[in-house]
Amino acid sequence: MAGFACKKSSSPKSGEKRITRFATGTDVWCDGSCGTTISKSFCKTATVGVQGASITVSAKATVALKSGTDFFSGEGVVYTVTAEDGTTANYTVKATRTTEQCN
Repeated sequence: MAGFACKKSSSPKSGEKRITRFATGTDVWCDGSCGTTISKSFCKTATVGVQGASITVSAKATVALKSGTDFFSGEGVVYTVTAEDGTTANYTVKATRTTEQCN
C-alpha cells in the first residue's frame, strides 16, 4: 500500500506596507493615499506631539517609530512599516510652521 500525505498549501504573505492614514489629534495629515513623505503646515505657535499620532497601516502590517522626536525638526520623524512578509518601508513625517498666529 503506497502512502502519501497532503501538504496544506499556505497563502502567500502580504507585502503591503503602506501608511493609509496619519493624524495628530483632530488634524488629519493624509487619508487614503499617503506618500513616503507626509507633511503638514501649522500656525506659528502650534505644538504637535509624536505620542499623539494616530497611524493606520495596510492590513496585516505593523508600524514602529524608527527615529526622531519632533515633527518640526529638519529630519522630521521616521516610522517603519513592516509587511506581513517581513519587508519594510520608511515614512518620514514633517511639520512646518506658517507665519500666521494660532487662534
